[in-house]
Amino acid sequence: MIQSAVFVSGLLQDRESVITKLAKMTLDSHNLSMDTTRQLEIQSVEDAVHQALRDAILTSELVPGNHLHLASLADQFGVSTMPVRGAIRRLATEGLVQTHPRRGAVVSELSISELDELHDLRIALETTVVRIAVLVIGDQDLDRMRTVLAQYETDHTPEEYQSLEWTAFLTCYEAAGRERTVKLIIEAAQLTDRYAKLVDGAFDLVRTKDSLARLIAACETRDRIEAERAVLENLRPSFEAVRAAVLDATRRSTNS
Repeated sequence: MIQSAVFVSGLLQDRESVITKLAKMTLDSHNLSMDTTRQLEIQSVEDAVHQALRDAILTSELVPGNHLHLASLADQFGVSTMPVRGAIRRLATEGLVQTHPRRGAVVSELSISELDELHDLRIALETTVVRIAVLVIGDQDLDRMRTVLAQYETDHTPEEYQSLEWTAFLTCYEAAGRERTVKLIIEAAQLTDRYAKLVDGAFDLVRTKDSLARLIAACETRDRIEAERAVLENLRPSFEAVRAAVLDATRRSTNS
């Protein structure tokens, strides 16, 4: 059972009365039909199911090749099949799910071509936004990044170190004020994480710490070139390790 299904089911039950009240308010203030209000409710449920399934795929709770059965998922979430169908359709447009006429929907397989594209996309987006951020980042954001760097001196799990790394770099990116670009960066990073889970020990503590220290120094001196180098220094080695793991997994799958 999808772990987040229980949470979503409870969430939807708690929200049912809220949605009903919102629907009544919408009807009263805009004279909308009950059909329109019902569509708003369905969309709200679909959003919750979509997010839960998306999280399950990105965290490898649902792995490539897993079938997504409408009736089973609807039962787990405690909803009808309509919002589940809509959620799966949205996941297909994001490339996380593939739909087949007879087989139904399955979680998309990992591929070198997608990984390469995600890597190129992240480099383009992150180097662009960091060149802007380094010129405008304020003292508060810099202090937050320094605080994160200081935490590298204490013991953490690899997952905790990765969370610290993401917090620091994202703090810098957000300082650029480019909300759409940052949103795309986050989405690309989440998709990349599906691949990173194939590599044991892919996180390089020393390299990440050095990259973060380099980025902070670049921000302090408003050095756009050094900031870009820090980002590339952080992205490229981990990508190469993940790419090698995907190629190895593909070869083993082909030979088996």
